[in-house]
Amino acid sequence: MGLTNLMFADDVLMFSKGDAKSMMLLLRSFSTFSKATGLKISAAKSNAYFCGVSDQLKQEILSVSGFTEGELPFRYLGLPIQTTRLQKKDCDCLVDKIFSKIHGYGARKNFLWDGGPEYVRAPLVALDRVCRTKEEGDLGLQDMEMWNKALVGRLVDWIYEGRDSVWVKWVECNHLRGRSWSEYEPSTNTSWVWRRVYRVKTELAAGYLNGKWHEEPDGYSPARCYGG
Repeated sequence: MGLTNLMFADDVLMFSKGDAKSMMLLLRSFSTFSKATGLKISAAKSNAYFCGVSDQLKQEILSVSGFTEGELPFRYLGLPIQTTRLQKKDCDCLVDKIFSKIHGYGARKNFLWDGGPEYVRAPLVALDRVCRTKEEGDLGLQDMEMWNKALVGRLVDWIYEGRDSVWVKWVECNHLRGRSWSEYEPSTNTSWVWRRVYRVKTELAAGYLNGKWHEEPDGYSPARCYGG
């Protein structure tokens, strides 16, 4: 499960050992991809980032690839890309900003009362009230924070059931390492994202019995979890 690439929207970040052989294999893969799809990599828009590589090898790789050398750290999707592990503080500002803008104090609230994303006036009714169901006399708008937790709960359930997916296999190899998911607790240096998955797992723990979701006969459902 030594995954070597991550994909974000229209961009691809590829990771390789810092040697000529590995780089040539990477470029060969690019070529195979181009022949199969008709899509070509724009070397002028691509950067290569190095760590622990000699200047001679660095120049050789840049010459063969046609890439421009980039400098670390750089920011991507609001987060710093660097050679060291990200700290909690590196992620908190982005996540808090996204949730505050979309959920409680931002675009969603402003659109509801004034039809636009910008703040104009104080809301007439608190957002937690308009998220109550219509049966309770309110608008029944979706609470995005709770819905997000319900969706993350699906990932938690996949791990419980040992689903045959690359992501679950990666989790088993890199986090569980033979330990029971029911009894698992993360170490202090695990990533921010993984700690959030674990937090949802603890919040849903009461719904599991012997590793099976027992709240519903058909198994875990984000929609029913949110509604409950």
